[in-house]
Amino acid sequence: MNVTVLRIAALSALLALAPRAGAQLSEAETDSFYRFYRGLHPEVRMPQPAFSTGAGTGKRQLSATVDGKGQRAVLPLCRAPRETFDYTPHGRPEQRWRPRGEPQQVIWIHHTPQCGQVPDDAVRLLAPVADMDALRLLQQYPELLGNARLLMAGNTSCAPLRNNGFRLTGLDRAKDGQNILVFDSSQGGSVRITTRKSRNEFQAWGANCEGPRRGRKGGK
Repeated sequence: MNVTVLRIAALSALLALAPRAGAQLSEAETDSFYRFYRGLHPEVRMPQPAFSTGAGTGKRQLSATVDGKGQRAVLPLCRAPRETFDYTPHGRPEQRWRPRGEPQQVIWIHHTPQCGQVPDDAVRLLAPVADMDALRLLQQYPELLGNARLLMAGNTSCAPLRNNGFRLTGLDRAKDGQNILVFDSSQGGSVRITTRKSRNEFQAWGANCEGPRRGRKGGK
């Protein structure tokens, strides 16, 4: 194997371990995450984490999200595990990260045999939802959101958000077992649309909204 091939292989290995585009962080912070993750999952190949930063209580907050391998649920629905970790600048490098709760599941629609990498618009499962219901909700949510805007008009907390753009971020379940669509607003805040199922179709049944927090703007 010549020198050029060896250099290309070495560069490919480094790129595979590089964090996804997003937050700006130091080499020490990146290295501490890989040390931590290697100790937590020694049998798993090193991941491609998505790092993000934010400000909270006057301090910089750093987190890392790792998605597992996509698995076929029901065609064309895919699912994958997602772990999120938070950073603290104290302690040994491999002890500076902590899991944020239990691992979650994310789902998305993909029409080829292999699910591939988790896309940016994958939707979190905030509660158990039947695979076929989850698939139909992902397929029908644009229409459900359009119908829900009429419900939002008559809701004091929702009316200011009614004409915003929305991004579907989660599926949840109400106490009565009904499925809920969770949206982030493009102008900050969120909307939870309760649905009712009739045969294989869903109807928007109710809306609950949370306005943007003071000092924050944006739906992500």
